[in-house]
Amino acid sequence: MVFPAPETPITRGKNLTFLKRVECVPGDRIIRKGREFYCLHYLGKALEKTRDGIPLSPSGFEGEIPENCYWVRGDHPRSYDSRYFGLICRPQRKALPLW
Repeated sequence: MVFPAPETPITRGKNLTFLKRVECVPGDRIIRKGREFYCLHYLGKALEKTRDGIPLSPSGFEGEIPENCYWVRGDHPRSYDSRYFGLICRPQRKALPLW
């Protein structure tokens, strides 16, 4: 999924576009145990700080993913993704392939 970076303390003032893999879809349930997240499988652990030492807070989302919302994840373990900013929600529209 390609989307504008959500407004967070990490992204504020930056014009970023993210490309992330959709890991969980509407109807799936997100479970959080401390800093670890699960859906149909282990999604990863939210880190405590960035490489530069900036504190990171894990997403507070837990529960069933609503319609038109998605849990996204980057391929790198240090990726800034739904473990930190939660769900990405989109208005209902036709999906377009990236390639």
